[in-house]
Amino acid sequence: MMINSSFLVGERLEMLEEGHIIIENGRIVEICDGYEVGAIDMKDYIVIPGLINAHTHVGDSFAKEAVLGMNVKRAVGERGEKWRLYSKTDKKTIISGIKNSIEYMLNSGITTFVDFR
Repeated sequence: MMINSSFLVGERLEMLEEGHIIIENGRIVEICDGYEVGAIDMKDYIVIPGLINAHTHVGDSFAKEAVLGMNVKRAVGERGEKWRLYSKTDKKTIISGIKNSIEYMLNSGITTFVDFR
């Protein structure tokens, strides 16, 4: 597959304004200058490297709205709201929340995350 677009490339994220990428087996194998005839047209977009979220708590995703407005001690302290929610929530709901958070990150360009447990 080939895609025509603008790209941020290299360690310094320099702009390649008219280029194309070649993708084989789900991997970028080459980034080239100039548009390629027959490539997927994404000329109105800028392709960037995947983003990294270096601090997540995806295991808490099922309840992220539940502690809004609470102080830290009440939300996550000993016997706090987080503990109460975990004790009454089934595993399927927790897993669904994790999957939804990961899908949201991928749709937002985040391809790597570090989770804290």
